[in-house]
Amino acid sequence: MTLAYLFAFATLLAPGARAAEKAHHEQASAARAASTTQRLVLETPAKAHSHDRTDHPLQQARIIENAGAAIPLELRFRDHVGRSIRFGRLFADDLPVILVLAYYRCRTLCPLVLDGTARAVRESSLRLGVDYRVVTLSIDHRDGPRDAREMRGHILERIGTSDSAADWTFLVGDESAIRSLADALGFGFAYDPANDQFAHPAVAFVLTPGARISAYLYGLEYEAEEVERMLQAAATGRVYGGAIQRVLLRCFHYIPALRRHAGLVAGLLRTGALITVLLLGGWIAHLSWRGRAKEASR
Repeated sequence: MTLAYLFAFATLLAPGARAAEKAHHEQASAARAASTTQRLVLETPAKAHSHDRTDHPLQQARIIENAGAAIPLELRFRDHVGRSIRFGRLFADDLPVILVLAYYRCRTLCPLVLDGTARAVRESSLRLGVDYRVVTLSIDHRDGPRDAREMRGHILERIGTSDSAADWTFLVGDESAIRSLADALGFGFAYDPANDQFAHPAVAFVLTPGARISAYLYGLEYEAEEVERMLQAAATGRVYGGAIQRVLLRCFHYIPALRRHAGLVAGLLRTGALITVLLLGGWIAHLSWRGRAKEASR
C-alpha cells in the first residue's frame, strides 16, 4: 500500500522533474526567449542629454520619445537588390510609414518584432501599398543586400504577398547613416563585441507622410485595430493621441550566464522534487504504521 502511494506521488511530481530536465536541454530556445525585459521610464530629449553616457550596451538600449520630430530625408541606404535609395523617396507617394529598426542576423527579439508587425499587416483592413508602407532598416552596418533579401522573403511569406506586389522595403546602410536616423528617432542602441549582438529597444515607429514621428508601437504583438488608428492619425499628419502601453523590451541576452545557471536551476528542481517525494512517502509510511499499531492494540 505504501509503495502504491509512493508511486502515485512520484507520478504526479515526475512531470516537474521532467520539465526541469527538458528546460536544461533546451537552453538554445530559452536563450532566444531570455532577452532582457524591463519597464523603462521614457525620457524627454532634455532629460536624456542631462544624463552621463554609460558604456554598457544595455543601458544605451532606450527610447527617447519625441513625437512630432522630423526625420532626415537626405540619408541614403541600399535595398535588398543593392540599389541606392534616398530615404525621402519612401515618402514620395504621400503615405504614412511603419518603420522598424532591427538587424537581420538577430535571433532574439528582432524576428518576433517583425513577425508581430507582419501579423498586424495581415490582419489589418488597411491595404499595404495603398494606405501605408512598411520599412525595415538594419542597425547592423555589416548586414548587406543579401541579408535584407533573405529577411524580406521570410516576411513576404508571412503576410502572403508576392514579391512583385510587395510594398515592405528592407534596407541596409553604412554606420553613419544608420546612426543619424536612429538618433532622429530617439532610438538608442549599442553593439556588444563580447556577444556579437546589439542591445536595442523592441519598438516600431509610425511616421506621417511628411516624415514626422506620429506614434510608437511597443512590444511584440500589435493589435491590428490600434495600428489602423495610428496609421489613420499619421495619414492626416497628426500625432497619435490614443493611450499607448509603454512597456519596452530590450533585445539583448546573455547566453554564457544562461548556460551557467540553467543546469543549476534544473538540478535544484530535480532535487526539490525528490525531497518532496521522500517526505510525503515518509509521512504516508508513518500514518500507515500508526494505523497498523492501533489495530494491533485493539
